[in-house]
Amino acid sequence: MEPYIERRDIMADETIDNISVVDVYDQAAGIGKEFEKLIEGYGVEAVTDLMPKVIKSLEQLETLAARYEKETNEISDLKFLIEKLEVEKNEKQQERLRYEEVRFQIS
Repeated sequence: MEPYIERRDIMADETIDNISVVDVYDQAAGIGKEFEKLIEGYGVEAVTDLMPKVIKSLEQLETLAARYEKETNEISDLKFLIEKLEVEKNEKQQERLRYEEVRFQIS
């Protein structure tokens, strides 16, 4: 059982800046393999109560990850739009300055 404790300690030290749906699926696969080991070693009764809770947690994490991905894409799109609008604003400002310069020269 000591290797399991060491792995758990390593996982506790990891930081997560973001998580994707694919990451959740990868974690679910790993958890599923661990459940299989527990079932092989201790029988299905050992995980009967725990498994639905883990599945529910993974489903919630998947939902949050999908929302995070969607919101990240929306933020990226909005940043692009802001940059585009700022460029247009600067171009119009330059155009106005040229217009004023020409108008001043004509007067």
